[in-house]
Amino acid sequence: MAIQRTYIILFLSFFLSFPSFGGTFQPSQKNCPVGGAEVAFYQRSSCTIFVRSMSFRPITSCGDYHYIARCPDNGLPLFKDFSQQDISSLTRILDRDKKTIMALPVWLASYHIAKELTPDAPDLLDYLIFSFWYESEDFLAEPEWRMVLINQYELHKADMDNIKKILVETIIAYASLLGNDHKNADKFLALARQTPLDDSFIETYLGRVESCARKWDEAACAGDIEIEHLSEIKK
Repeated sequence: MAIQRTYIILFLSFFLSFPSFGGTFQPSQKNCPVGGAEVAFYQRSSCTIFVRSMSFRPITSCGDYHYIARCPDNGLPLFKDFSQQDISSLTRILDRDKKTIMALPVWLASYHIAKELTPDAPDLLDYLIFSFWYESEDFLAEPEWRMVLINQYELHKADMDNIKKILVETIIAYASLLGNDHKNADKFLALARQTPLDDSFIETYLGRVESCARKWDEAACAGDIEIEHLSEIKK
């Protein structure tokens, strides 16, 4: 599975998977679909999830699980295999927005481009969550990104199963806490409790975020604090 993504692994299916132990890599390269620059990347053949952080970011044997390569000359993130139709649109988008795209971290740049290519795609929500996980400083620096995340949740919540809906609501609540937005934190925690839940690990995570909403303790609530026992939760 190429790290630059032969296909994108969405965050819920990743949560439910139980990868093989160890993290092994092979160097590879690819030409950018626009501009033709060569990009070096690593293909990963295996990866282990050890635990999740309070943001629900996976902590693994292979570093950032959702790492993707990026074209050096125009900032294009290789978040999918682009079709010929995509490439035509990408050329136009990069001609118009190259400066903006180059200035954004990789997952926010992916969101910016993907929204132009497929405005209603459910993947847009995942790209924003990946940004919160791996680019948290940039994501939280601008409150508008949390609002964009909430808007994407509203657009796609009807298509989510119960576990994904609760999980996204809890992640939004936690992101809101980090952004000192207690109104939305309380709102999304209440929404998460309205849906029936039969998953011990998600219940633990939701309870931890609720506890942090009541009283913030940096030692228990900071974004890099681990949630225990994920490795026992199997598909």
